[in-house]
Amino acid sequence: MLVLALVCSTCLHAQPPAKNPLDFEGAVAQLSADDFQIRQAAYEWLEKWAGENLRNSPEALSRVWRASEDPEAKTRCYQLMKEMFMRRDSPGKGFLGITMMDFLLHREDQPLRVVRVSRVWPDTAASKAGLMLEDLILRVDDVDFGNADLGFSLPTEEFSKYIKSKHPGEVVTLHILRGAKTMQIKVTLMQCPPHADPDGEKARLDAERMFENWLKKMDG
Repeated sequence: MLVLALVCSTCLHAQPPAKNPLDFEGAVAQLSADDFQIRQAAYEWLEKWAGENLRNSPEALSRVWRASEDPEAKTRCYQLMKEMFMRRDSPGKGFLGITMMDFLLHREDQPLRVVRVSRVWPDTAASKAGLMLEDLILRVDDVDFGNADLGFSLPTEEFSKYIKSKHPGEVVTLHILRGAKTMQIKVTLMQCPPHADPDGEKARLDAERMFENWLKKMDG
């Protein structure tokens, strides 16, 4: 009887599962829900939706931000709108988190310029994606380091330039040679940390000004 009573008591106090919004309007409505789990699930859905619809999501979120009378919903929409605008309109500065060197790979009697991973920094995009020491990066997305069009550019220079052109949160595909095995690794880039970007503070302030100017235009 005691066990049954405890089970029933647990059932009575159990929280209902958070509802999963089916569309943008449903998620926006759930941002004002009384239950925290529902509000959090709605925000996570909106965050995923905004990232997948980066071209138009800042404008859609700005309309919600203006119309909302709920303080928490208004704050969350503003934060997400700003984050998506920064990802879409500010300079890239994506970050992988490796130390690298140029390497000439002889494969099938053909010399191939590649990037060799000499260190993977902990708690970075590279380590989370499973990149390993001595991995050879043959290309990233469609950028082939052995392409004659690159002229005398070094593979590490082209690779670094490409990664920095991407925004934090964007996904790139690395074509890797690990030992004798080729593979593809998808990496979600992170924000370039201040110690790795001497111009980071200036870029941040410029992006803040861009966002404020955009917001004023949207108000007009």
